[in-house]
Amino acid sequence: MKTMGIAAAVVAVAMGVFAWLLYRDVARMTSWPAAAGVVVSSELRHSLVDSSTRRRHLALMPSVRYEFEVNGRQIISNRISNKDYVQYVASLETPPGKELQAVLARYAIGAKVTVRYNPEHPASAILEIDPSGARWCAAIAALAAVVAFIGLLRS
Repeated sequence: MKTMGIAAAVVAVAMGVFAWLLYRDVARMTSWPAAAGVVVSSELRHSLVDSSTRRRHLALMPSVRYEFEVNGRQIISNRISNKDYVQYVASLETPPGKELQAVLARYAIGAKVTVRYNPEHPASAILEIDPSGARWCAAIAALAAVVAFIGLLRS
C-alpha cells in the first residue's frame, strides 16, 4: 500500500507541475495584446503524426493562416489554439468530423479574427486560448494526491 501511495504522490507532483506550466502559459497568452486580423487561407491537411505508441498515424488537421498588423508591420501567422485540433483518419477519403468542420467555419477565408500576439515576437500569435488542458491536469493531480494520502495513511 505504501508503494502505491508513493507512486500516486509522484504522479500528483508531476501532474501538478504540468498543470501549473499550462496555467502559466494560458495566463501569459491571455495578457498578450490583441490586434484585428483577417484569415487569408483555411483548409484541412492530411499529415502523418506520431502517436503515444510511437506509431505513425494519418491525421486530418486544420491549417489556417491569418494576417494582422503590429506597429505598421504586416504579420502572417498560423497558430489557431493551444489546443490541438487533430482527427485521426483511416484514409484520405475519411470526411472531417464536426469539430474540424466548426474550426473551418469559424476561420473561413476573409473572416475577421482577434489575434493575441507576443509583444516581444509578434509572429508568435494565437486565435484561441483554451484553459481546459490545465484544468484536466489539475484534476488528475488532485485525484492522485488523494490516492497518495490514503495510500500513505494506510501504510
